[in-house]
Amino acid sequence: MNNKNSLTRLAFRFKPVTYLLSALLMLVGVVGLFTMSRREDPDLQGRFGQIIALYPGATAAQVEELVAERIERTLREVDDIGVVESVSRPGVAVVGFE
Repeated sequence: MNNKNSLTRLAFRFKPVTYLLSALLMLVGVVGLFTMSRREDPDLQGRFGQIIALYPGATAAQVEELVAERIERTLREVDDIGVVESVSRPGVAVVGFE
């Protein structure tokens, strides 16, 4: 039982040192955050996305006609989008595009 509390007792006994170490660790973290290389965040080359539309209470046919087809039509008008696919289920439509 003494071993578990020894670090806590040390921290309370030497409060100024504990505060200094805590501040130093926070400072190192902030400096590391701002000096981190941009290469750590790679550029994403894949251009794809997914739209999930909810239509509670609607049948799969209603969701396809009223939601999915309209989203597909709009996405096909965008120049950079080549492939548009959708899946309709009762109450939900999932439209994927590249």
